[in-house]
Amino acid sequence: MIGIDFSASMLRLARTLEPAVEFRQGDVSRLDEGDASVDAVTIGFGLRNLVDREASLREMHRVLRPGGRLVILEFAPPSGALMRGYRFYLDRVMPTVAGLFSRVDGQAYRYLAETVEGFPPPAALAATLEGLGFKPVTVERMTFGIVALHIATRPG
Repeated sequence: MIGIDFSASMLRLARTLEPAVEFRQGDVSRLDEGDASVDAVTIGFGLRNLVDREASLREMHRVLRPGGRLVILEFAPPSGALMRGYRFYLDRVMPTVAGLFSRVDGQAYRYLAETVEGFPPPAALAATLEGLGFKPVTVERMTFGIVALHIATRPG
């Protein structure tokens, strides 16, 4: 198992929490791993932060062996009436409450709201994955629809 992150400070923290795991600094759009060399790639709540999401997904596809799986856990904008309440929560409630109980500047939570709102809906991400050659792609919405789990397989 190898953990890869662009941020040196995140890697330092990860190494203290999981000393048995190998962690490397790197750019997911340019992985060091060889073609078809890994069984699985996972990314949790990070895909929306990537500068070039599509290049990163292509790179994940490249390093996966045939039959290998890409698992993406990411926030997803809810549909229907829940969206208005969710936007209010992201824009107003979360930054205010987080500012009361955290040393983190409220700006970080505003960034979270912006990236969640700007992220494609699960069906659009699934279509992108299929367009990049992943098949099948499954999507499961969780937590009242605000989180989506995508599982995409590189065909053999």
